[in-house]
Amino acid sequence: VIRDGKKSVHVRELQRRTRVAYEDMLFFDDNAADVAEVALLGVTTVHCGDGRGLTSSHFDDGLARFNRKSRE
Repeated sequence: VIRDGKKSVHVRELQRRTRVAYEDMLFFDDNAADVAEVALLGVTTVHCGDGRGLTSSHFDDGLARFNRKSRE
């Protein structure tokens, strides 16, 4: 599914293939525009644009955001 193009297109294709609801997904990326675009789908997103890649801190932040969102 991963190829050139918008990440929202990739996420839509993943959703179609897996039938996992957008609100049940967690997305990490180093590009702020991709993060914002995927968030519009209802996916919990984390921007990892500090040059360190996906760190345990980013991962923990994503889990916390996902947990807060799921309790709303």
